[in-house]
Amino acid sequence: MSHKKKRKHGPGKRVTPRVPPMVALFADRTVDLVQHEALSAFRDGRATPDHFDVFLDCRAVLLLAASHKKDEGVIAVCDVAGIALDNLRDRYETENSLLATELEIQALTILVEVSEDFWRRTSGLLYEAAINALTEARKKRNDSAAAAPEKA
Repeated sequence: MSHKKKRKHGPGKRVTPRVPPMVALFADRTVDLVQHEALSAFRDGRATPDHFDVFLDCRAVLLLAASHKKDEGVIAVCDVAGIALDNLRDRYETENSLLATELEIQALTILVEVSEDFWRRTSGLLYEAAINALTEARKKRNDSAAAAPEKA
């Protein structure tokens, strides 16, 4: 019978339990399904602001995590997707249309593919931390906007 040694950790080191990759995402498959539905809506020309918001969230969470890991390739994908999303936002504000160009659809497709790959090889704890950081940042932004006096 083999004897397992208990791992020793140095003084002051805290052992953080690891969540296996994708546990946070695949515990509820709706994240993956929602991203693919939003992508399909843009491809079919039936995208709504809710579909647009899916990509904003996808990009924001991925960018937070990739920045933490200093993953320059993923950050570059987020930058390109950000340009596509800015173009879509501008088009929606001026023309009230979310019809995407072929290049914008390609950028969103790559964003979804890279996001799926990134989260498959990353701890679920990082996903949770990125979601929490995004939620907190939005809460602070909303609180400061509500507290700011209206401009005339």
